[in-house]
Amino acid sequence: MGRIEQPVDETVPARGRLATYLRMHRYSAGCTYAQLSALTNLSPATLKRAASGKVIPGRETVDAIIQACGGDKAAQIGGRDLWRRARIEERGRRLGTPPRPHLIASQAELGLALVNLYEQNGAPSLREMQRRGGGAQWLALSSISRIIKRQSLPSTPQQMEAFLAACEVPARTQPAWIEAWVRVSVPFFNRMPPPYRHSYTDTQKIYYSGGNQQRMEIDRFLEAETLARMRLDFSTGATTRA
Repeated sequence: MGRIEQPVDETVPARGRLATYLRMHRYSAGCTYAQLSALTNLSPATLKRAASGKVIPGRETVDAIIQACGGDKAAQIGGRDLWRRARIEERGRRLGTPPRPHLIASQAELGLALVNLYEQNGAPSLREMQRRGGGAQWLALSSISRIIKRQSLPSTPQQMEAFLAACEVPARTQPAWIEAWVRVSVPFFNRMPPPYRHSYTDTQKIYYSGGNQQRMEIDRFLEAETLARMRLDFSTGATTRA
């Protein structure tokens, strides 16, 4: 007869709730840790730690356990939500409440809002963010690091879209975030070299309806402006030239 499993560690309540959820699915499936290991390709020790409440397992581990135990999509969504809440509680970051996208009026506000999106998603690793965002060509690790440290904003529309995707922002709400990025990036568009010196709305149309060459030229200009000529002062919300 196997040893009795130790009680869930409730030191961090949200972490304990995640562990209890994982145990519940294992009990429902009637699996031992050895059997679950064979189904998930994870070691029994890894599985026991995941259900102990002492650590927060990787989200992929949570997914694997629930799937192996026969959990449906709703169960997997529930597990991911508990994982996200555990990460938020464990990290203990309190950034304040940012304005909604349509109310964002400065680069400082947008920077704070993007960091909140990252934290509310459970602060995934930089490499996981890059994977979700479509790869290094859209979201470099150094760019992610600068954004979540509030050192810069996404430098192009594609990078903004990639960051939103990496934070798992629903597609239906992404346009409002893109518009907020455009709104605080008006100075970039006003300094566009010919033939792209238009209002930001017209430039958006060129960007999304033009060819790859036009898009690359606009991207290069915006990235150079962001990284070489602009310095964001997030403490005051002001934008100053370096």
